[in-house]
Amino acid sequence: MNKFIMLNAKRSGSNNLMNSLHHLTRTKMVWMDSPPDIWKTFGLSFSNDEFYLNSNISNCFDEIFQSNSGMKLNWDEPGYLDVVDKFLDYPVLKILTYRKNIFEKVISEMLAIQTGHWIGSVGVHRQHKRDYKFDKLDYDEVKSWMDRIYNETLFMLEQVNDREDIKVFSYEDLFDRNIYTDRHRQNYFSLVKFLNVEKTENEIDSIRAEFIEPRQCYKTDQTYQNIANFSELEKLKDYLLI
Repeated sequence: MNKFIMLNAKRSGSNNLMNSLHHLTRTKMVWMDSPPDIWKTFGLSFSNDEFYLNSNISNCFDEIFQSNSGMKLNWDEPGYLDVVDKFLDYPVLKILTYRKNIFEKVISEMLAIQTGHWIGSVGVHRQHKRDYKFDKLDYDEVKSWMDRIYNETLFMLEQVNDREDIKVFSYEDLFDRNIYTDRHRQNYFSLVKFLNVEKTENEIDSIRAEFIEPRQCYKTDQTYQNIANFSELEKLKDYLLI
């Protein structure tokens, strides 16, 4: 298979997507946002914090790809847009993910920060999605985040426009919480083909069903009702869409 960097926006389905590729290919991969106990298992000479601060990121990439077929990092981490050219110019394939629905991305990000459940088992997530009573979210802060993320996403899409070494997917291209269509399936297959993964259709479908189909997505509409001031925030639903 072709080596790759997954450049993902937070809350764009990238953990499920990366896990699907990891299990499909059975190759080693690196998650740059891993907690310390998991990071140690990658056997790298630098910490993920040191990567963020490293003036020669290419050396870090070289070490990662000596023994790994893929890695993922959040392009919307603070400061990363200033050095995004170093990510884009490294000589492996790139996958870029983002979310068209800016409102859902911001709410998802804020709730993940509020609960501390950024990543975790599906069961833990679903408990928070169904039953957890969320604190009030500041309306002006949500609106400000939406403005920032909208502009950052447009910037990233401009950087990768017409590049053959980069495959771009929105969350909505690959996932749907309710109606999963053949379009979603074909988009996943196009990604597998882009990476030159040699697996049968049945093998790909099996992994895709395990990680990508609607039962792995969270019922966000239910979650919204558990936010103390959702009736106020709802006014921002269609404020910005990509």
